[in-house]
Amino acid sequence: MTRQEILELIETVAEGAQVAVLDDMDEACLGIALTATPHLVYSRSKCIKVLQESGMSQDEAEEYFEYNTARSLPYMGENNPVIVEP
Repeated sequence: MTRQEILELIETVAEGAQVAVLDDMDEACLGIALTATPHLVYSRSKCIKVLQESGMSQDEAEEYFEYNTARSLPYMGENNPVIVEP
């Protein structure tokens, strides 16, 4: 998805919601989880692919993702993104 598509989706299904977005991972966004508080849903494998396309090896991308993204989710507030492995 593009950033614009993500923002439009949020406004369509969760108007006015404050939803945390992962920077530079728009292509890995799958959609929005309509729970009590909405969450953007990202594919872990697509996040790894985005990092590899930026020049990282598979191992580097996985390590970077786990350390810098997955570990930071609890600190992003109640509307933090959800990571899935489809």
